Amino acid sequence: MKTLIATAAALTFALAGFTASAQPAADGNTVTITGNQKSIALPESPRAMSELEFGKYAGSYELSNGDSIALFIRAGAKYAALHGQPAHELVAKSGHTFVAKDLQLEVTIDKSDENKISGEVLMAVPSGAVAAGTQQHVVSVALH
Repeated sequence: MKTLIATAAALTFALAGFTASAQPAADGNTVTITGNQKSIALPESPRAMSELEFGKYAGSYELSNGDSIALFIRAGAKYAALHGQPAHELVAKSGHTFVAKDLQLEVTIDKSDENKISGEVLMAVPSGAVAAGTQQHVVSVALH
């Protein structure tokens, strides 16, 4: 039993040594470490998609952050709108991924044969002011 407690304590201290943090550079500047960042981009050639095909994805979906998103057709154009936000016109990137023409949203919807729905919504949000204007980053939210 003492060996088990000693091993657990040693493992705890060893893992504590592996904590990553940003360290200031020698010249006093901060070093930024970036991970796998997601981005929203229009496809080089949007996929043609009929209203009937898009209709399979039209509807309202709950997001993991408690918000909701609706996909719909208006005057022949495809749109997505987060609850209480303006609508964004969409183009199809693939058979189940849609990108807003204004690059503010990317929506991926996966429907299983059992009609279970999952997916992801990428949203562009402001991350702070920079010298040339406002910088944005992308936030990923699960769709279910």
